[in-house]
Parts: sequence; C-alpha cells; structure tokens
Amino acid sequence: MPKEKQKFEISKNPVWPPPKRIPRDQRWFWTERWQQMEREAQEDIDAGRVHSFDSAEEAIKWLNEHCDNEPSDIIRE
Repeated sequence: MPKEKQKFEISKNPVWPPPKRIPRDQRWFWTERWQQMEREAQEDIDAGRVHSFDSAEEAIKWLNEHCDNEPSDIIRE
C-alpha cells in the first residue's frame, strides 16, 4: 500500500494540516491543547523570548540565577 503524501507549506509560521489518518501514538500532537501550546511557543520565538545554551549546565545555571519559582510553578498545564 503506498504511503499517504503530505503537502507542507514552508513559511515563517507554518501551518501543518493534520494528516487524514493520524497514528495513535501521534494523536496528542493534533489536540487543540497541544496546538495552542505550539502557537504560544511560536509567539515566544518570534518575540525573542528564548535563550540558547551550549550545555545543560549552562541552562541550569541560568535558571538558578533568573527563576525564583519552584519547577512546579514554571510548568503550565
């Protein structure tokens, strides 16, 4: 059986239409909640609200210096 072909548009804010058949282990990605989080993440990237680190140690150091919250306060649900 031939594989289903997907059409993707490359743009600054790509829109990925969900495939007609979504494998069970990938359904979470297409939920409205996850798509909203993807949009929020893209807004942060576009606005420059991101940081890059060369190592995990660098990232942890930055978090310790800049975050007063407990990890459970940072994670959004």
